Amino acid sequence: MNFADYFWGDSILNKIEIVYDKITLTIFNDALQKTILIECSECVGMSKMICWDEVIIENITISPSTSESEQIINEAKSLYGNLPEGCGKPFDGDFKTLRVTLIDNLYFNIACKKIDFTEQTERNNL
Repeated sequence: MNFADYFWGDSILNKIEIVYDKITLTIFNDALQKTILIECSECVGMSKMICWDEVIIENITISPSTSESEQIINEAKSLYGNLPEGCGKPFDGDFKTLRVTLIDNLYFNIACKKIDFTEQTERNNL
C-alpha cells in the first residue's frame, strides 16, 4: 500500500524502535483496523519527542527536507564533521521528513532517505 491509501486520524502509536539507521513505527490504524509498520531507513535522526499522555495520532505527513530535518542533519554534521569518502555514512542525497502529529498538537520528525509502509499480518505477530 502507498502512503496516500491510509487515513491516520485516531490511529495509535504503539511502538518506536530504533536500530542503527532504521526507525520503525508500529501504528494501529483505526480506520483499517490493522497494524501498520512505517520503516524509515537511512535515517539521520529524530527530533525530540514529547509524549505526556497522548499516543493518538492526528496526522502523519511526508515532505521533502524541511527546516526541522535540516536542523537534524546539520546537528549530525557538527557532531561527525565532513567524513572522508568511503568512511561512514554520507550526508549527500535527498532526505525526507516524516512528521507524526499527535492529537494534543505535539509532533516529532524523522529525517531519512527512504520510507516504507507495510501491513502487519497475524503471522508477523507471532
